Amino acid sequence: MKKIVALFFLSLTILFLFRCDIQDILSPGSDLGTISGRVYYDFSNEKPVSRLTVFLWNLDNGPCPSPWEGKMDLGKTKRTDENGKYRFASLTPGEYVLFCRDVYTHSYFDPEKNYVSLKKGQTVKNVDFCVKDKGY
Repeated sequence: MKKIVALFFLSLTILFLFRCDIQDILSPGSDLGTISGRVYYDFSNEKPVSRLTVFLWNLDNGPCPSPWEGKMDLGKTKRTDENGKYRFASLTPGEYVLFCRDVYTHSYFDPEKNYVSLKKGQTVKNVDFCVKDKGY
């Protein structure tokens, strides 16, 4: 019994260290997919934007609400890391729209939106955003 408990905690530690999505581990070969990308300033493609919120809306749930309607809590969000990267995992197949929000000013980068058609088990990479440098 002690070995099973130790193995369980070791597995959780490994998942945390490698930032794996547990659904990817528990359902290998499943129908779930992933969307990832990065956010950077201007077109230099060199300066990443960290701590920016990326919103994901499944269009199968209806039209994407305006960010100003206050309904975005119905979608999914991820914050970009220090390299400007984000990742949404364990997504059902469907049509998605993604857009960004600045956590410091709470302003939205509109009309910069990315539309993704996600198929069963598909991984879509490089769904990138380019935002104007606001000087911070």
